[in-house]
This record gives sequence, structure tokens and C-alpha cells, in this order.
Amino acid sequence: MEYIVEVAKTGSLSIASQKLHVTQSAISQSITNFENELGIKVFRRSRLGAEPTTEGKPIIRKAYEVLRKIQELKEEAEVHSNLISGELRLATVPGTMAFMIKALSNFKMSYPYVHVEITEKSSREIIEDIKQNKLDIGVVIMTADKLKAESNHIEILKKGKMIAAVSRNSPLALLESLPLNELKHQPFVLYQEESVKWFIEDITAKYGAVDVLFWTNNVDAIRSAVREGMAITVGSEFIIKNDPSILQGEGIPIDITDYHLTNCLGLVRSEKKQLSVITKNFVRELKAELKRVNPPF
Repeated sequence: MEYIVEVAKTGSLSIASQKLHVTQSAISQSITNFENELGIKVFRRSRLGAEPTTEGKPIIRKAYEVLRKIQELKEEAEVHSNLISGELRLATVPGTMAFMIKALSNFKMSYPYVHVEITEKSSREIIEDIKQNKLDIGVVIMTADKLKAESNHIEILKKGKMIAAVSRNSPLALLESLPLNELKHQPFVLYQEESVKWFIEDITAKYGAVDVLFWTNNVDAIRSAVREGMAITVGSEFIIKNDPSILQGEGIPIDITDYHLTNCLGLVRSEKKQLSVITKNFVRELKAELKRVNPPF
């Protein structure tokens, strides 16, 4: 089956033999024996290469599936012997890092020898890194329609609206909600994230340009500006309400009454790549951690 899969990938017995470090005759004879056993031709061979036959294509797909299951079986066995190793590459938008860390803590109890890398990036950077195979999975925030437009596989974890955050010493902290036309007159400090940019574009289209003191990818700078009453910020409900400065009472979340566009917290991975057992188990820990978060979306 390994020979069949590699020949299907390369379209050539000779190239497959080089990649698998076996002789071409060994691959040819093995596939011939397999075809004789099944009673069908899997490949149509010629001087130009090896092309799957019509009846061979479903056999090749099944071979892919069997090899993947065998790999999962091996990984599962290694888990129980506590010897599994490897690499897990993760990225998340700011605001969910704390949950990634908690999930990682539980994950490492079962996978102590797996090397994990976590980075904090914008949704667009994460999606591009997934496409270029620089990440295994990522957590992004986008509107539902924009998520559907992506070529990657994205699973929606939570949904929520955009809200504002102000200093606890601001007069606005006494309000439970604020309409867009009043919010528009406030100075903003904003994170360089697609969902925030779309929000500002919507306000600008309806009420004209807003006063943005600065855009940044430094979350601490935003927290400091809001805490000191220099400006307000906006973000997804999940991010704002679970930010440390909000949880500690330094900032106050405020609903935006007339803005109802929903943001989604999404788990993104490549459609071309199946999740390994390692990655699946981390995702399970992450979902369990997110379920414990209040308020739920």
C-alpha cells in the first residue's frame, strides 16, 4: 500500500523507488502481485509513467485511509507507553493565549516529549501560515461569511458580537451599552486584527472617519491606553470579556447596541492535511478549556 500511494503521488515507479529507497523492480513486482490478488489493474503503466485506472482510483483512496489509520494506531500505542514525540505548531489571535496555555498544560501530561511552539498572530497571518504548512492548527477570529470563503478547513468554536472596553474611571463605565453614533466620537486604540478593521470600516461608512490614536499589535499598549483613560478599544466579546485587565476590573466592557455582526472564534487547519493523533488530542483539550469559559457565546 505504501508503494501504491507513493506511485500515485509521483506518477512514476522510478521516482517512487528513489523516495522509498527500494529498487524499481521491487515496487513493480509488489504492485503486480497486489493487482493479481485483487484481480484488477490499479495502474496503467507506460514509458510516460504510471496512471491510476478507473477501478484503481478507489483502491488508492482506500490505501491512503488504511495507512493513515495504521499511523494513528502506532501513535495511540506510543501514547500509552508515554514515549510519543514530535512537534506541534500552534498560533492564536491575542486574547486566547491563556486558554491555549491551560490546554497545553493538560496536553503535556499525556505528551511530555512533544515539542510545542505557540505564536500570537493576526487571523490573516495564521491562515496564510496554515496554507504554507508552517502551522498545524490556528485559532482565528472572523465573521462567519469570511470564514466560509476560506480554502482551509475551519471549525467554529464560539460565536459572539463586537463590544467596547473603557477605563473603570471613564464616565462611560457607568453605561451598560452605547450606540454606534455615540461610540464614534470617542478616541480609539486598536489591535491590528481583521475583525477590528472591518468594524472601523463599518463605522466610517455610516458616520464618517473615527479618531484612532494608534493601531498596534502590542496588547499591553492597548491595555495601558485604556486603563489611563486615553481612549477606548473594541474587540470580539470573547476576547474583551476574558482579557486579564477586564477580569481584574481595570477596564469595563460595554455592549454596542446597534451593531449586530457576529464574529466567530474558529479553529483552522489545512484541508489537504489530516490531523495527527497528537493534534487531535490537543484540540480536545482546547475545546474542553473553552467550554469552561464564562460567559459562553
